[in-house]
Amino acid sequence: MEEIKFKLKKEEFDKLNRDPNIGEGSINASKTGKRAVELVKLYFLRKDPNCNFLIPGNGSDLEITCGNITQRIEVKGTVDTKSAWAKLIVSGEPSHKLLEDGLPLYRVCGVYNDEPVIFIMQHGSDFEMVPEVRWRVKQIKKEKS
Repeated sequence: MEEIKFKLKKEEFDKLNRDPNIGEGSINASKTGKRAVELVKLYFLRKDPNCNFLIPGNGSDLEITCGNITQRIEVKGTVDTKSAWAKLIVSGEPSHKLLEDGLPLYRVCGVYNDEPVIFIMQHGSDFEMVPEVRWRVKQIKKEKS
């Protein structure tokens, strides 16, 4: 597992915090995930400012093209500063299959900090996926009497 300590520039951090879709406002899972993707983009742009990004939507979260190399990755973010293994969940069969087939998993920790940490992981050597049953809880709407 590769660990990347990533220090944001003040202007990068401020820009992320001003964005209503990923800023610090009301933190929720959707914002955390989107912010993690934006942090990974910044990481790649530091390596190569000419990188291009797509959201493929086929089970992977991000497609990165730098030069003539294109790769797809899964991105999972957390507000925790550690990897928070208990909160690391893969939802959906397409992501599960791609990870089993070698898609790298980028775990972004401390997504609202100015020094997030990115862990690059591979299924089989860094993590395994354990199936679990999940049930959605839905309110019962009662008739008014």
